[in-house]
Amino acid sequence: MKRSRRGEKGMSSNREAIDRILRSRYSPNQRRAITSESKITAVKAGAGTGKTHTLSGRVAYLLATDRSLSLDQLAVLTFTDKAAQEMRERIEVILKAWGEELNDPRLTELSNRIGEAYISTIHSFSLRMIRESSMEMGLPLNCSILSEFHKDEFRRELAIALDGTEAQWFTRRLAGGDDGDVWVQRAEDLLITGASKVQELVTRVGDQQLAGMAIDAADRLGNTEGFSPERLWNLQEGSGWLDELLDKMLSSMAHWLVMGSSLAAETLQAISIEVEPPDPSDRHGMLEVIKRFINESKGARGKKKDAMNERLGCLDLRWLGLKDDAPVSNVRKAMEEVLKPVLDVKNMRERRRENGPPGEEELLGLCNRICALGWEVWNRRRLSSGQLSFQDLINLAGKAVREEPLKSRFRHVLVDEFQDTDWLQFELVKSFAEGGATVFVVGDLKQSIYRFRDTDLSLFQRLISEARPIGGEVSLTESRRSSPEVIGTVNRIFSKAFHPSIGTGIEEGYEPLVHPEHPDAVPKGVLIALDEEDEEETDKTLDRKVARASRILGMEFLRMMEMGFEVKDAEGPRSCRWDDFAVLVSSRTQYPRVSRSFQELGIPHVLHSSREYGNRFEIRDLMALMAAIGGDRSDLTVLTAASSPFLGRFLGNPIRNDRLEEALEAGRLAISRLADIARTAGAWAVVDHILKDQSWLDDVRPQDRERVVLNLRRAREILRDYQKVMGQSLIGAAEHLRSVMSGSSMEEPPASRSQAVNVMTVHAAKGLEFPITAVILIPAKNGGSQEKIVVSKHLGAVPSSSLVKRMCGQEGVLSNAHRRLESSALNEESLRIFYVACTRAKEKLILVAPSMNNKNLWVQKTMEALSSLGEGIYINTSPPEGRVDPGSQKESSLPSPVDLPPREGAMLQMSATSYSVFRFCPVAYRITFRQGLVPRWDSELGDMGPGGSDLGTLAHWVMRHWDGNPDRLKGMMDDTASMPMEVLMASRKTRWKDTLLDWLYGFALSETGEEFRDLLRRGAKREVPFRIPVAGRFRMVGSMDLFLHAPEGPIIRDYKITHEENPLQELYTDQMRFYGLAAWLITGQEPDMALWRLRPVNGRYERIPVEGGNWQEMESQLLDIAKKALGPYEPKTHMCSVCRWGKSCGYKKIIG
Repeated sequence: MKRSRRGEKGMSSNREAIDRILRSRYSPNQRRAITSESKITAVKAGAGTGKTHTLSGRVAYLLATDRSLSLDQLAVLTFTDKAAQEMRERIEVILKAWGEELNDPRLTELSNRIGEAYISTIHSFSLRMIRESSMEMGLPLNCSILSEFHKDEFRRELAIALDGTEAQWFTRRLAGGDDGDVWVQRAEDLLITGASKVQELVTRVGDQQLAGMAIDAADRLGNTEGFSPERLWNLQEGSGWLDELLDKMLSSMAHWLVMGSSLAAETLQAISIEVEPPDPSDRHGMLEVIKRFINESKGARGKKKDAMNERLGCLDLRWLGLKDDAPVSNVRKAMEEVLKPVLDVKNMRERRRENGPPGEEELLGLCNRICALGWEVWNRRRLSSGQLSFQDLINLAGKAVREEPLKSRFRHVLVDEFQDTDWLQFELVKSFAEGGATVFVVGDLKQSIYRFRDTDLSLFQRLISEARPIGGEVSLTESRRSSPEVIGTVNRIFSKAFHPSIGTGIEEGYEPLVHPEHPDAVPKGVLIALDEEDEEETDKTLDRKVARASRILGMEFLRMMEMGFEVKDAEGPRSCRWDDFAVLVSSRTQYPRVSRSFQELGIPHVLHSSREYGNRFEIRDLMALMAAIGGDRSDLTVLTAASSPFLGRFLGNPIRNDRLEEALEAGRLAISRLADIARTAGAWAVVDHILKDQSWLDDVRPQDRERVVLNLRRAREILRDYQKVMGQSLIGAAEHLRSVMSGSSMEEPPASRSQAVNVMTVHAAKGLEFPITAVILIPAKNGGSQEKIVVSKHLGAVPSSSLVKRMCGQEGVLSNAHRRLESSALNEESLRIFYVACTRAKEKLILVAPSMNNKNLWVQKTMEALSSLGEGIYINTSPPEGRVDPGSQKESSLPSPVDLPPREGAMLQMSATSYSVFRFCPVAYRITFRQGLVPRWDSELGDMGPGGSDLGTLAHWVMRHWDGNPDRLKGMMDDTASMPMEVLMASRKTRWKDTLLDWLYGFALSETGEEFRDLLRRGAKREVPFRIPVAGRFRMVGSMDLFLHAPEGPIIRDYKITHEENPLQELYTDQMRFYGLAAWLITGQEPDMALWRLRPVNGRYERIPVEGGNWQEMESQLLDIAKKALGPYEPKTHMCSVCRWGKSCGYKKIIG
């Protein structure tokens, strides 16, 4: 009994200590969420209100108050690897802190074992659940993630089957299963009985597009509530589908109908027609009032027309995209344009009732049934082969969680960013609740901006509605991120923009953010606008306006830097730096406009563009290390691995030219040690070993360290997943990593901020915050599809109006209805994107309106909210011309560098391409390697017959694997199964494949082809990577097409498919000399260098020798270029006539 009392006393004391922690670290509503005992808790967390802090606190609270709860009974799910890693680290820190404060060793121990918890992306979690239940689910033991290659193979097979209306192809694959007989009969009815209709559609649309349409339907509709091949087949059964479509369209324009019917009623009253505005819930009634206004205005003349114009002059017409003095005829046209798709559907419904289904409906049904057949076959193909899509992962995981033993495993499930869920993910989360787990979700309806990933905002609303009656709804509105002025601006704009709700079908309105110390904050100093409405807006005029507005913005930045605008960080107030500024845009197409203006003003800035994950130095070094561990111990591979920072702790001081032999010996020793680890635990364990001792990070620039570690962690997971599926083959792991990375375009953590203004898209900025944030008020364009058939979540596979016209002889209606629904949804999302942009600001928010066009949704909502304020609104209608002295930077007649130098004062490495491009022209180097812009060919350089990057990719792959035998060439090029995905795609995209076959066949029979075979017989290696130290920490990196270390000296060959008149020959020669310097540094011998032109010239295959030179002098020149590569970048104007970057830099126009 005494022990029980002491236990109760200890538990009471522990509770009191936990309460003290909660009161000291969390707001009242955060505490309410953390301690919720509801089966479902839905936390609505506005921007900057601490949702991650709250969710991690919830995990700590559960573990602290329930000593029977183990880590593996918790699941914390996110939507990105970065978020999962951040959550894992945050929970680890909080558990450790709580353990110390509560004097609870258990919590400290749990923090050290946090890896046992299911904290991961929802897809990684699903894959883990499937692997643990694959036997019970009847899946193949070797199931893996579906590759693009398998999807392309199926698309090709399906296209062939549709082209020949091969019913047997479908029936063989649909037979079996509970509903196999039904689907077999459907295939026969469609492809035998209805073969002529299918053949006509194939002729009109094309077999490839029809096959792609079926797979698109599986991808898009598979994430949509209630959609399946079965439903798609029967979508047009009965007449109710048109009623449902009309209701959806009216629902999507609910606010527009309220505004329109109110305007219509007031205007009709001006001509003595008394109309009471209908109830807002009566959408059909509102539609009739607007139709009456349209009909009356068409016949309005004289006094009647004057009366209507007078009344309209008193009303706000900006919501229609019109000026306030627009005449009644313009108002009528604007309303007719919006209503036409709705009225067309309504008329189609009436005609159907009178005359039966129209031809367009029959065509829609045909498209949907072809899609349904292809979708059903595709589903069976994937599951039987174990090639699982991401949809399959979520779907199968949901089934696994509904069954024992997983059903009762999890006691608590927490989900971050719940506004980003799709239907299948929502069902997975609900399946946990059905198994008895508590469900705790955090999100913000206003930050749902991933509709292109098929997220559904209404799902979060549904869970909020379920949580509300059981006390599980919690709102977090206290924002500690932004200043009172920023919060006041955001509230003023979005309380109007999100009225009456955040989106169609959403009950929630806008909940204002609250500053904890200044609850009544007001907007201040936020708008830069160019008041230009005197010309029709085109892409060209908009470019000019954005450039001018960016110039004004840049001058404001310069002013703020000069005055030392105060910002706050963890250490307190300080003057602003360049990296405190951010410019947010809706799409990367606006980068060049902003960049040009900032260059003219000398403002350092970095353009955050997506870079290929596989091109980062840490990933290339890791690939070299894995190749060496897998068995490739050649000098070049070992030296490349040894010069990596990863092996720095084994090698001591940086490698010098006179210590290469020593470096090779030390490198082989280090690689042997790591190979022992790999043979014991797997290749992934090598990366894990590297990450545990991070002393090597001292040799990595400080601003890159976070990125390097996160990228290596991702590579570790790639290797771990490979080992789980394929086993512990070191050679296989190395090849898998190389294959994945060679065509990788994975997202990576945001680049560390340098001393430069950050220019980035809103989507890239989500999750970040900046002291001074400027938003360019140009929403992304909603481009319509040009496909003959588009996949719609409302109608299935919708034929375009032109296809309906050609096949049915009537005007198409349904594609316009689909576009109207999509346009409405995209406009709603556009406002949410605008909200995300504005809420990135901490100290100051600057809104930049390059144009006052009322059709611009962001400008429209901003002016509705702010134009009445007057004071504090900065409007400049005539931006000053001429150069502005940027203060600490010297004035220059040419653009300043876009990126600031690293602290070392020189580039840490250069490739053959970057070196040769800098030698060609420093401005071309800046555009490609510092700004990250893709160079665009001038037209006079691009029209040289067969060529292009796809043909180059294919040619290099062939030359890497071919033995030079002409008889084996065609079979090799036709063997697509052995091609990596990027090569396969290049092979399919290029139209010059047969031309390349002819070229290489001739090459094999030439003297150059004989030299190729001779070098291979002598042991030459192909695509040989290298990473060579030159002086201190500077390294040369690259890959040689063909390399042989012969007794007489190194032999280097490079292949080109370019035209003999290509003006960039000098650039290719510099690349070869770069390779030659690398070979000379390794061997100390003079290299034999030559270019092989694979494109014949008058039937002859050229071998172009490349002379070496003074290698010591070139080494000094290279180090000098490494310093100059940080800027400023002076153009070589004499090269402009042959420059491939002419359309990207503008110097050609200036000089010309």
